[in-house]
Amino acid sequence: MRSGRTPMYPNYFESSYPERNLAVLDGDYLHVQEVGDYTVHSYKGLVELLFHTDALTFIQSLADRESFPFLRDAIADDRAEVMSSKEGKPIAIRIIRGRNRSRWIVPANMWERAIDETFLTEMRSFYNYFKMVKPTPGSMGQALLRQSFSRNHLPKHTAPNAIAYDFLTTKGHGGRCDVFRVGESFPDSTRIGYE
Repeated sequence: MRSGRTPMYPNYFESSYPERNLAVLDGDYLHVQEVGDYTVHSYKGLVELLFHTDALTFIQSLADRESFPFLRDAIADDRAEVMSSKEGKPIAIRIIRGRNRSRWIVPANMWERAIDETFLTEMRSFYNYFKMVKPTPGSMGQALLRQSFSRNHLPKHTAPNAIAYDFLTTKGHGGRCDVFRVGESFPDSTRIGYE
């Protein structure tokens, strides 16, 4: 991309949202909601099962060997992307097969949840409400934003170019207003930070 050129947003719109089965992986045990229970003996077997059952898989922790004994195999897999935090902890795995086919393994705490007996049912209700299944809260938010653009016939737009961006960042811009009570007001709106 040339310097100073800004891409259009959103860069694409989904025409449809694939349905996914929801699953929980705990060690070598894979439970796919409304499909069945499986014993997983290897990383290769896990990948085959995820694609065969069309599952978005949740896990308690990717870093815990008891919970996910296949981390080293996933890292070594050329067709898997192991995403990590700034501290180097694995936070999600995307396994890619063919064109536009991928399966995700995501820790439940990414959704600020712990895996319990109601987890998959509540996640299914959430996904049914929005009529789409996305692996992370961020990807869900982006998809909802693109959907809103599409449904409301909003045009694509550019982010500020390099000159405008430089002006905005050097002259001060933005802001965030967290008002927690209706009718709350403040004597000035230029205060920075918390008191």
